[in-house]
Amino acid sequence: MCAALPSWVEDPHMSAYDTIREAIRHKQQIVATYKGYPRVLCPYALGRGKDGRERALFYQVGGSSSKGLPLGGEWRCLILDELTNVSAQSGPWTYVANWKDDQQHCLAVITVEVSG
Repeated sequence: MCAALPSWVEDPHMSAYDTIREAIRHKQQIVATYKGYPRVLCPYALGRGKDGRERALFYQVGGSSSKGLPLGGEWRCLILDELTNVSAQSGPWTYVANWKDDQQHCLAVITVEVSG
């Protein structure tokens, strides 16, 4: 389970990047809208794709998407400037130990990543 929400969660001036970065550090869930669908996400890494756009690798545990969401969740690599209504919340944070070997192919450069 996640710890109590830290004070940075309430800062309305933080960018999506900063909010996600802090959520990675504190293993908090991210709640956001992406392409019109509400998402509940566990963030794993931030960086840039090969196209230079800021992206984040998440494990989506709730909400919906155009492709649906399998029971138990699914990996998502989302473009940050397409995320809206980004905030952090406490809740179960899904950790996959081998995420970097198995799932990290969307970021050409990682600037922040979750630690074990």
